[in-house]
Amino acid sequence: MDEGLIRPVLLSLGGLVTGWPACSLFQHGTHHTPSKREEPPMGRNKELIAQAQRTGCKMVLIVRTDLKMSKGKTAAQCCHAALEAYKRAKSGGSRAKQVLRLWETIGQKKVTLKADSEEQLLELHRTANEKGLISAIIKDAGKTEVEPGTLTVLAIGPDVEPKVDEVSGTLKLLH
Repeated sequence: MDEGLIRPVLLSLGGLVTGWPACSLFQHGTHHTPSKREEPPMGRNKELIAQAQRTGCKMVLIVRTDLKMSKGKTAAQCCHAALEAYKRAKSGGSRAKQVLRLWETIGQKKVTLKADSEEQLLELHRTANEKGLISAIIKDAGKTEVEPGTLTVLAIGPDVEPKVDEVSGTLKLLH
């Protein structure tokens, strides 16, 4: 081999050997790899697993558009709602925990939708609860754009898509 090529080849191989394992340590993908202590998503409920694989899982974030919140405020309120719904699923019953693990494994899909009023948000919240869905409604502290106690965003899910769509399927996407 040409002596001028040896050094670049060795450096490339060295970079590959050290970079490949490092990449897996710092990868910021959307998929969750369960630790050994977590129960794998293919746990107890085979029917639920089959449905999740067929239809997917999602969380919807329903934003009150009548409040005319800024994009930043809307994003912050959606984050509050998503985090609260996640916490409720994580501390919920065995089905909620299993759906959460499935949702984490298959991409953590989230969809933002519009609600026209507080009344609509409350009705959607009631319906989600009646259907046994995880839900979290956010009441703002009122330090920036809206009055204290204003209901801003409702998170529903995560759950299998058809079940979430029973509540939110007619709502329009928030753009």
